[in-house]
Amino acid sequence: MSARKQNKGPTRKCRVSIGKADPVFAAIGRQKQLFKNWHAVSANEPPPKTPDRSAWDKRNEAASNTYNAGIDTLMLTKPATITGAVALIEFCFTEKTGLFDSGESGDEAHTLLKTLAKALPTLKAA
Repeated sequence: MSARKQNKGPTRKCRVSIGKADPVFAAIGRQKQLFKNWHAVSANEPPPKTPDRSAWDKRNEAASNTYNAGIDTLMLTKPATITGAVALIEFCFTEKTGLFDSGESGDEAHTLLKTLAKALPTLKAA
């Protein structure tokens, strides 16, 4: 058998999985950036009762709201691969971005588990 026939290249299944990125990785990347943005705003908190305080409060609230909306989106992002599901779980429990670091995270954890329960039966190895 010639070398050309032995090496047929990637299978159709492999090409399809390469062409479709798991959306979880993009969602995790967005959430990391939203956290950095919020942290950058909150780290520059001016003292109370200063002229800049009102503007900072508005910027901080907007960054906080955007970050929290991102959490909602992240928790509803269905992984396409087992690797994506594992990455999502690890991100939620190991990143210091406030996802599951307090007693108030019950709703997010519940949503994440429901999303993963729907996704797991359909996942393929990456």
